Amino acid sequence: MCQNELPVPAELAKTEPHKDNIEKRIDESYNHFTIMTKHQDDITALWARIESLEAELEENKSTSLELKQVEEALHRSERRFHFLADAAIDAIFVVKEGFCLDANQAAAKMFGYDDPADFLGMDELDIIAPQSRETVTQYICDAESDIPCEAIGLRKDESTFPVEIKSREIGYDDGDTVKVNAMRDVTSRRDMEYRFKLAGQITRDLLYEWDAQRDTVTWFGNIDAILGLSLGERPGNIREWRNFVHNEDRPMFDSMAAERYMSPEQISREYRVRCKDGSVRYWTDRSAPVVVEHQKGIRWLGVCSDITQLKETELEKVKVEKQLQHAQKMEAIGRLAGGIAHDVNNLLGVILNSATMLKLDGPVDEDIEEDLENIVEACKRGRDLTRNLLGFARKGKYVREDLSVNKVVHDAISLLSRTLSKKIKVDFSLRPRLDHVEGDPAQLEHAMLNLFINASDAMDDAGVLSITTDTVTIPSESVPPDLKLDSGRYVRMDISDTGKGMDEATLLKAVEPFFTTKPEGKGTGLGLSMVYGTIRSHRGDMHIESTPGVGTTISIYLPSLNRRKTTMPSAAPWPSLAAESTEISLLVIDDEPMVLRSTRRVLQKMGYNVHTARDGEEALRQFKAHQSEISLVVLDMIMPDMDGSQVFSVLRQLDPAVKVLICSGYARDRKVETLLAGGARAFIQKPFDLELLSHTVKTILESD
Repeated sequence: MCQNELPVPAELAKTEPHKDNIEKRIDESYNHFTIMTKHQDDITALWARIESLEAELEENKSTSLELKQVEEALHRSERRFHFLADAAIDAIFVVKEGFCLDANQAAAKMFGYDDPADFLGMDELDIIAPQSRETVTQYICDAESDIPCEAIGLRKDESTFPVEIKSREIGYDDGDTVKVNAMRDVTSRRDMEYRFKLAGQITRDLLYEWDAQRDTVTWFGNIDAILGLSLGERPGNIREWRNFVHNEDRPMFDSMAAERYMSPEQISREYRVRCKDGSVRYWTDRSAPVVVEHQKGIRWLGVCSDITQLKETELEKVKVEKQLQHAQKMEAIGRLAGGIAHDVNNLLGVILNSATMLKLDGPVDEDIEEDLENIVEACKRGRDLTRNLLGFARKGKYVREDLSVNKVVHDAISLLSRTLSKKIKVDFSLRPRLDHVEGDPAQLEHAMLNLFINASDAMDDAGVLSITTDTVTIPSESVPPDLKLDSGRYVRMDISDTGKGMDEATLLKAVEPFFTTKPEGKGTGLGLSMVYGTIRSHRGDMHIESTPGVGTTISIYLPSLNRRKTTMPSAAPWPSLAAESTEISLLVIDDEPMVLRSTRRVLQKMGYNVHTARDGEEALRQFKAHQSEISLVVLDMIMPDMDGSQVFSVLRQLDPAVKVLICSGYARDRKVETLLAGGARAFIQKPFDLELLSHTVKTILESD
């Protein structure tokens, strides 16, 4: 075959030989070849285009496969979404432009519809009660809010119930943005809140609910009345609540609030709250988290109990315990002081008697006589000091003497002068020839010392202390109502200072035991109460006037004896006894050997025959052996084994007419009063001077 000849197609060779057709087909093929030869470049481009289209076709096939896979994944996701939505307990609505596109089974059940398809095309507000639609509309416009919206849902049968709504924007199947509204039926929660509120109304405790997400506090109880709040002042969140917490307790309150965000456990704290009027109350705050869908700490329910009374009782108990401890300590100190005073009195008695006997034994030179007088005077001064100790120890409560208040004032100031600040000026205005009163000089002096010390403390050791005395008469028709006094004549003493003064609240408690305005450790709170007790025991009364920043005046009223001068029975230095005086026998009973010897010598000097005994048993033996000749028993009260009361009882059994003179280093107390009421003839307190002893013994012996 030549090079320019076209090859004969194989299929033509197989056909029946038709020459004309073959030649015609050859010509057509040649013509086509000629055309293709002329357009070689166009064919090449066309072929390239065909190849490109084939490549694009292959690529599109791959893309179509991917799109199909995406579509299948989307359908699976939608199926999972519908499955989860139908499994949810909340009602879920898919909304576009205000109309419902989809809903789950819970929505149909919650709102009383037969099928979720019933919601399709429904306005999203059709399931909201009219009174809540405006609120819901505003909430839906802000779909990014994390705080749910509370509203009233509307069922198909037009019944209503409380719901909580959350709304979010998401992409949907057509690529548009839709809103998903989730609604929760909170009927059970509202029922619980109602019961909570009812409980708050019937209990004195305050119940509350704290929403941690919103930071809102809902109170159930009369918190307004408790804190004294007006309308609109009730704390609605933690910050406002904190404003009512006492400043010192706020750090603890802050830690409690922070702990609620982290701890799933119950929390309990005590703190103080300040009411609107400034008063302080004690609260116990107990709260626990409410678990919602396996989340903790979203809401807290709590109860605040007002424990002010309990706390004040506890504080008062602690205060009373401290006061009791202090009182016990003071009692121990008092007993110690009383014991010391008793022993010192015995020693002073020996010294006083010995000095007096030396002076009376015979003439001595002038210097020795002066020394003896100094010893006697010092003993008497020591006796006055021990009486003050006995007054502090409450061992001199029942002494009754005819005394001058002016002298008691001078003695008290004399004692205080060593410690009184030199910046305090003392002004006296003491009425001359002042009526006397009946009382215990040691107790009254101790009371005045307390008043003077209080006045000094109130003036911070600088000011004027004024003391005045006078005699006043209180008519029956004008007895001051604040004084517990009968009408009559009284000695009045006013103690005034220019100190800080007291307000009305302090005045009301001024005489209460253990009440003090002094710093801790500076006062016991017993001063004024002891003064008041002393004055009342003397059948008097006390009145206090005070002005803050001006000073205080304390007025004391004591019943007058209606005489200005006391005439003591005259007594010779020693009894003037005839020779038969040595036939009068006395029995002296005392457990102190020195006191026993001193008293025996004094009585023998007076001319008496003296038997002695150092204890109760010896005394009874001596009395039985010499009963017919013993005319008087001088009996000490404080002795070991058998004390004076026991010895007196046995003596009265042995001889009901026995004459007994009671003596003691303590002052006249209840035991002495009992013995006097039981037949004892008299009482003298150690250390006694010889004139008093001589006169008392003679008086008893001459009595029937």
